[in-house]
Amino acid sequence: MRLPRLLRTPPPAVAVDITPRHVAAVEVSGSRAGGFLVIRYAVQPLAAGIVVPSLNASNVTRPEELTQALRSVWERFGHRPRRVALVVPDGVAKVSFVRFQQVPARVSDLDELIRFQLKKAAPFRIEESQISYSKGLETAEGQQFVVV
Repeated sequence: MRLPRLLRTPPPAVAVDITPRHVAAVEVSGSRAGGFLVIRYAVQPLAAGIVVPSLNASNVTRPEELTQALRSVWERFGHRPRRVALVVPDGVAKVSFVRFQQVPARVSDLDELIRFQLKKAAPFRIEESQISYSKGLETAEGQQFVVV
């Protein structure tokens, strides 16, 4: 069942890219059918070591400096958007698709089942990670979950 347009959350018009080298933000307007138009953008270089992509360690080593870089980007934008899409380096998170023919009724059982499935393929200890998941496509083969 599709939600009425009024109840759907629109996608953010601003994307923020945080890499070890810079913080960048871009605001777009338009749609896929008519194309997109860049309204504004800003880039703030980062000193080495402020952001470090890692699956097993803290990615932001100097949060004060990253916060200042973000403030600088928003000052150039002229406003702080209410909703943004965050783009991070591949080394920061692992995205997996997991499918189950039968989904446990209890959330705690589903959590354990997802963790068990991830243990098989993750290049790090699952016990030391933060896991988030969302329901994906449901097909005849079962319910898919997007797991980060």
